[in-house]
Amino acid sequence: MLLALKPAQWRRALRLVVAPAGSDIGTDPIARPVGDSLVGVLCVLNGNDALVVPEHVAAAWRMRPWALWNTALVNMHADQLNVQTFGTDDSTLFSVNGTGMPGAGHVFRLDKALRQRLPLGALVSLPIANAFCAVPIRSAATLGMAGFLSQLTGELMRGNPAPLSHEVFWAHDGEFTNLRVRVDGDDTHLSIPERLRDLLT
Repeated sequence: MLLALKPAQWRRALRLVVAPAGSDIGTDPIARPVGDSLVGVLCVLNGNDALVVPEHVAAAWRMRPWALWNTALVNMHADQLNVQTFGTDDSTLFSVNGTGMPGAGHVFRLDKALRQRLPLGALVSLPIANAFCAVPIRSAATLGMAGFLSQLTGELMRGNPAPLSHEVFWAHDGEFTNLRVRVDGDDTHLSIPERLRDLLT
């Protein structure tokens, strides 16, 4: 079906969506990992369908996978997002939902979606395919939001027919590291990567 589309059709319909790792996305998708449990996938949106773009189709289009991925990011700049903020300047929670287009894929253009500079990255969760939550990291104190974000993510997943993940990630330079957040009563435990520790010192 993808090969039947004209270049003008598929080029403007390229988007990034987030799906559970191991889901039915074919054998050679153009994709990037989001931690261990999720994957960002290049798709062509065709009506209500998201058609995964495999590498062999990119070759047939005579396009490099990275160029198609970047085209999707450019296209997503025009998508309408519902962005809400809660909290203070030091610990601001952003709730981002797509309106008409899937919202979770915008984590791959996080700074632009939030309209924030993110030199230290952000705490990010992806409860459902149409939304993500993020807390820009301003100092080590921001990590104290990880437990709250984990609990909020669980609440947002509850009752949703297609939940994604309860995990909280450190998003930085296009990579997503699972912080393995665990809430035990009033205590929150998380695994802080060495790279993040270095940035915070």
